[in-house]
Order: sequence, then structure tokens, then C-alpha cells
Amino acid sequence: MKNAMREISQWLDSLDRRILFLWIFLMVALLGYLDYLSGFEYSFSLFYLLPVGLAAWFISKRSALILSLLSAISWYVTNTLAGQTYSNPSIHYWNAFIRFGFFIAVTLLIAGMKMALLREKEIASTDNLTGLMNTRAFYQRATTELLRARRYQRPFTLASIDIDGFKKVNDQQGHLAGDMMLRTVANTMRNRLRSTDLIARIGGDEFVAFLPETGFKPGSMVINKLQEALLKAMDRHHWKVTFSTGAVSFYKFDIHLKDVIQVADQLMYQAKAEGRNAVRFDTVE
Repeated sequence: MKNAMREISQWLDSLDRRILFLWIFLMVALLGYLDYLSGFEYSFSLFYLLPVGLAAWFISKRSALILSLLSAISWYVTNTLAGQTYSNPSIHYWNAFIRFGFFIAVTLLIAGMKMALLREKEIASTDNLTGLMNTRAFYQRATTELLRARRYQRPFTLASIDIDGFKKVNDQQGHLAGDMMLRTVANTMRNRLRSTDLIARIGGDEFVAFLPETGFKPGSMVINKLQEALLKAMDRHHWKVTFSTGAVSFYKFDIHLKDVIQVADQLMYQAKAEGRNAVRFDTVE
């Protein structure tokens, strides 16, 4: 049951928001028609919460507010056409307003829950110091990208980056300087890489970058430029550190993510063993 609900939720999330809004709008229209057929003696207010809730969770708060208004109007029109009368005509308007207010309250509640869940999810998947993805989030996202690369047979590049001399900075200048250095590295990587690239801090001074849709030639250019940008950022702060980087472009897709990272790590350790401050590339086909 949980798997079925999760699949439905993922499917709704994947739909174009305009198409989903149209479907939910038609749902409101259908409920209005059923409300009319049932007569004014049977209340349908509860059922209108379904389209309102779907809009609040899967589209946006604004869309849900629009559908709340449409639901209140639908209830008002259908009950009027069904022949409902009151001792005072203003009662009809008052009841429609109250139902609209009820739908708004539900919309704000569901939208607030969605925002809280997203914030909690973001906190759980973010490295507190740098704001990059943490190890767990990186493995989840990178595994998804790996499956996509396997499906479409598209190359990808993964780079493992380690700071040479980080411990010395921590020991000589203190942890505040070390923390500032890590944040500077993270910001430089964010600025130099694409928004579609996955960047994470997976160790004390170790970072990793997953570049989808990127083969050896463009991947080597990007990583070399990143190495240069990182060194310049360190020079601006007068930090005597360098970077050892291992990067590998994969044209082989029947491979697990841990093996991908292991290959990049081996190249990174090779760069360290050969004198540090270097980038080592390879391909796997």
C-alpha cells in the first residue's frame, strides 16, 4: 500500500503543473455536477477538499487558493440551481463565504506542511558547514543520475577532490580558518559548475562532483578550470594549500556508484603520491 501511494505521489510530482491544474479543475467541475444531482440536502463540502488538497501539495498555494474559490462558487451555484432557499438571501452568500474560508484554512495548512517537510528534507540532506549535499543525499541523487545515464547510454564524469595541507591550516590558524576554507571551496565549486551537476562534501576535507552528460574531453576541461579557480581562491586568502583531484569519465554503465567513486578516489590518491597539486584523469569504457 505504501509503495503504491509513493508511486502515485511520484507520478503526480512528475506531471506538468498546467496539465495537473486542468485535471483538478475538471475534478471540481465533476464534483459540482454530482453536488447538483444529489440535491441541496446532501452536503458535498468534504469532497471538495480533495482537489484543494492536491493543488496545495502538488502545484502551489496560489493554485490551491484559486481552486478553493472555484469550489466555493461551485457549491453556491449548484445549490442555488438545485432550489435551495433561505429565509434571508444573504445567508446563501454567508455560507459560501464560510466554505471558502474553510477551504483556505485547509490550503494554508497543507501548504505549510509541505514547506515544513521540504525544509526538514533539505536540512537532513545538507552539510551544515558548506551547504552542499551530504554523503547520504549525494549517494541518492548520484544513483538516480547513474540509472539515467545507463538508460540513455550517456557518459558522465565524477571527480574526487581532496585539500592538500588542510590539517596544517587547522593546526596553525585554528578551526575557524579551516571552516572558512571549506566554505570557500564549496562556493567556488558551486560557481564554477553547472546547476545540474551534483556537488557534495563527503569527508572532512574531501569533496566530490558528479557531472551528468559529460564525457572525457568536456569533463577534463571543466575539472582543470575548477582546479585553477580553487587555487586562485586559496591565494586570495593566503592559504598555503593545494588540491589533489582524481576524475574519471565513464562510458560503461553496468557499474555501481561505490565503484565509480572508488576509481576516482584511486586517481586522487595517485595525484597525492606523485607530489600533490595535480589532476589525474582516466576513462572507463
